[in-house]
Amino acid sequence: MSNDALRLLQLQKEFQDRETATSLAQMYSRTDWSPRSEEEIAVEYAATLRRLLSSAEAIDSGQL
Repeated sequence: MSNDALRLLQLQKEFQDRETATSLAQMYSRTDWSPRSEEEIAVEYAATLRRLLSSAEAIDSGQL
């Protein structure tokens, strides 16, 4: 599996775990434990997905 595909899975997990991370940060009053915003995760996810799709297109067209 490519690095980009693995990164997409990590970002999905990070998004899924946001509520737990937020609760823990609030419970222990630790602002450094606060998760990234949904928007930050979404921006990285979209960029990674575009990179993965462009790689797949290049493979399909024989460019790689």
